[in-house]
Amino acid sequence: MGFLPALAAVLALAASPAEEPFVQWAEAPGAASSEDVRLLQQATEALKAGRSASEVLVDPAFMPIHPRTEFRKLIEAHAAPGTLTLAGPREPGTRLTLELVFKDQAGRPVADAVVYAYHTSAKGWYAAEGAHVRANSGDVNHARLFGYGRTDDQGKLLVRTIRPAGYPHSELPAHVHLGLRVGGEPVAVGEVRFQDDPRMTPEMRKQSLEEGDTIVRPQVQADGSQRCLAEFQVRVAASRGSRSPSAPSRAARG
Repeated sequence: MGFLPALAAVLALAASPAEEPFVQWAEAPGAASSEDVRLLQQATEALKAGRSASEVLVDPAFMPIHPRTEFRKLIEAHAAPGTLTLAGPREPGTRLTLELVFKDQAGRPVADAVVYAYHTSAKGWYAAEGAHVRANSGDVNHARLFGYGRTDDQGKLLVRTIRPAGYPHSELPAHVHLGLRVGGEPVAVGEVRFQDDPRMTPEMRKQSLEEGDTIVRPQVQADGSQRCLAEFQVRVAASRGSRSPSAPSRAARG
């Protein structure tokens, strides 16, 4: 290699960003700092002033308190039907619109159910500082990209977010975790997984379907974003129709 090509190669290497080191575990939130308390108060005031849960969720100012239980309860208390936005424009990744539809055993819409959605980032991490949160049900309780919404009269909720990635150093396909509460009680519901995921082998597809997951086919939109429909049939107690629980959500299993 001559001098100039060698120099160009060295400069290109120096200019390329260093690969981010992999971190397996992030710590769960500890005692709230004075800054945490200030941000929690600001989020409370913003919601009281009429800002939606989605607007607060995607506000970069509140991102540091996303893992905190107090913030999550605040968002849950303001869950609303229509559209739930988990990821703002600054969040890296392919934009994804996920239409969730829940029906009971008789095919009736499950209306006014509380939906909890959470997933990894575009690099497969639940936390900002690591792939998983070191705590009991750490990812379930502290995932950075999360939100709560309610189904409408047709049992639908639109979720706007980014396409999650699978866990690093794993063969498990990327997925969106869902929790569902009907009449205040948990109802079992599977995950959303993606047909075009390279990890979705025939064996994994079979396993996913056996576990009650919904495998979606994302449709690429003109703007490069993706959109998909995920329909779930959930078991609810016959005595209370589509507003009754039957079993804990799979979200609790990580």
